[in-house]
Amino acid sequence: MNLDQVTSNELGSKTLTQLRDIAKEIGIKSVSKYKKNELIELINENIKNEDNNKSEFDKSVDEFIKNNSN
Repeated sequence: MNLDQVTSNELGSKTLTQLRDIAKEIGIKSVSKYKKNELIELINENIKNEDNNKSEFDKSVDEFIKNNSN
């Protein structure tokens, strides 16, 4: 599943089992202890954190290329 553009509404339409599978896929531990709404929040947080990390990585790569282009 591509999580880049998943919305809370889309996650809300998933079953608890599907949400647990998604959570496992993205590295959330002990998924069985969470309720559906908690999993949705955790998944959304994970997606936001991943987006922020990618942005920082992209900035670092751009800076490296800029400094080493000659």
